Amino acid sequence: MAALVRHFDLAAVLCDAEGVVQHTAGPVERYLQFPVGAARLTLADTATKSLRGELLTLMHRCRQLSKSQRGRTRTLGNQHVRLFVDPVGVGDEPRLLVLFVPVPAPEEGVAVQVAPSAQLEDELLATREHLQSLVEELATANEEMQALNEEAQASNEELQATNEELEAANEEMQATNEELVSLNEELSVKSSELSRLAEEYAHLYDALEFPLLVFDRQGQLIRFNASATRRFDLRPTALMQPVARLRLPAFLADLEQRLGGVLAHADRDEALLQDGSQTLRLIITPGLDAAGHISTLVVTLVDVSDITRTQAELRQSQARLTSLLENTTVLFAMKDLGGAHIYINARHAALFGLEGRDYVGRNDFALLPPALAADLWCVRWIPWRAWAVMSSPRC
Repeated sequence: MAALVRHFDLAAVLCDAEGVVQHTAGPVERYLQFPVGAARLTLADTATKSLRGELLTLMHRCRQLSKSQRGRTRTLGNQHVRLFVDPVGVGDEPRLLVLFVPVPAPEEGVAVQVAPSAQLEDELLATREHLQSLVEELATANEEMQALNEEAQASNEELQATNEELEAANEEMQATNEELVSLNEELSVKSSELSRLAEEYAHLYDALEFPLLVFDRQGQLIRFNASATRRFDLRPTALMQPVARLRLPAFLADLEQRLGGVLAHADRDEALLQDGSQTLRLIITPGLDAAGHISTLVVTLVDVSDITRTQAELRQSQARLTSLLENTTVLFAMKDLGGAHIYINARHAALFGLEGRDYVGRNDFALLPPALAADLWCVRWIPWRAWAVMSSPRC
């Protein structure tokens, strides 16, 4: 390219679509004036004043039509030059090639007569074309500005709608916040009530005179009362400890096994345990949740030594009374209010030939002679009505 430029004495300038100079070749200083220190140079800014109008027009046409453009012959000092603008870029990076081509000078006589008017006409035509291109660019820019204005107006409307939605959302958030505040107040009230109930339950547990232990499904101790603290010497560190790690008395050695049985069968377990002279009643009760599943195991240990001794004394007294009645010579019979026998001693049974306990539930007419049964039937109502002892020589 450098050889061609030297051969034809051309000046070539390669620029982008905006006219920014990217490369030059040949004696471009004849037609362009480069300022000192400029980093960004456009062809329109560096072209000489006599060539600037036509150069802008040709570049504008070339960008619009994507075709080569040829200018008129211009006089630059004592030299005549003609401008050529060709599109050389393709794709997304269009390029423009501007050639400054020297041309021979016209005949002297003709040049003297017509050169000034022709040059003025050419300049006027170039100026008109440039102004026409500027008008078209201004119209295009006006249309673009109008479209941008419409887009800005639409964006403003969307922004206003978004602002209204945000205001509505803010009101909803405020209403939700008020609801949350009221719910928080209700929750605080419920928490206070639950705390008070928990304290009442704790006082109730501690008021019980027998030990109470509460285990979860994994057999870990989750609660115990003051009586259990005193009897088993429990400390707060015993909480959430499995039953196997608790230091319990020897008579509760099988407590873990019993808890497993209650958890497996979901049924209450009771047992009498002996601790020296004390008789203790062990009760394991399953605690159910709202779904009916076992959530806790409540262990209570009640001292029933007095009841056990009383029952033993009652059994001994009953045994002595039964021995007395069976060995006496007196005929003894006991009936209910309907006249059915519930007890007859041996002497009575032997006299009337009764065996075993066949007499239970039978009246006098089924067991005794008719005359004796009738006499007994007549007098049996008197003690009941008078609420006094009754004796009769007929009986």
